[in-house]
Amino acid sequence: MKKLVLIFFVCFLGMHANAQPAQNFQVSVLVSPNPTVSDVSIIVLNQPEDLKITLYDMTGKLVCDQLYSSSSNQLDPGVPGIYLLEVSSQSKKFKKIVRIVKN
Repeated sequence: MKKLVLIFFVCFLGMHANAQPAQNFQVSVLVSPNPTVSDVSIIVLNQPEDLKITLYDMTGKLVCDQLYSSSSNQLDPGVPGIYLLEVSSQSKKFKKIVRIVKN
């Protein structure tokens, strides 16, 4: 039971299981406008160097996979629907997921 709770806690925080708990690394992901009718702007505060952005539709299909660039942060999800935006970094061992709604 304790292992199950620990696994849930690690997954719920969006961290990889091998993340170092001693690291105090905070990343904020802002998506605007959300909901949207066209493109969204993605802003990441306190970003690591190797930031990757991955966008999935609700069926799990990969829509977009790219490295984050602080100069070009526009993303068009495509057809109306609900999408999951995953922002991750291998060096800092974190992952954040943001829901995007396109009307």
